[in-house]
Amino acid sequence: MMKVICSDIRWDTDGQEIDDLPTELTVEVLEVENVGDALSDETGWCHFGFHQQIVYHGYDKEGVVCAYCRVRTTPVVSMITDNLHCRNCEQLLYDGKQDKVIKP
Repeated sequence: MMKVICSDIRWDTDGQEIDDLPTELTVEVLEVENVGDALSDETGWCHFGFHQQIVYHGYDKEGVVCAYCRVRTTPVVSMITDNLHCRNCEQLLYDGKQDKVIKP
């Protein structure tokens, strides 16, 4: 299960003025492909798009100290493999297929 922070959500309201639709939501999904459906399930509205930030095992926008190079960094997320790599040294930090944190 991964947590995804969705921001700048552009809702499809068929031209209706809806004041209480959020522009940012956090959802939990098993796969990245399900984020859009989770937003619609949460609110009952479709959307035209949004920005997303994936949070894995405590890796978030504040970053993490890489166990390899010891630099605080925001990991690079592969949308295809769900892997996380250190932005500084490019070491694999999280293996999405095996759902495990990689340690040196």
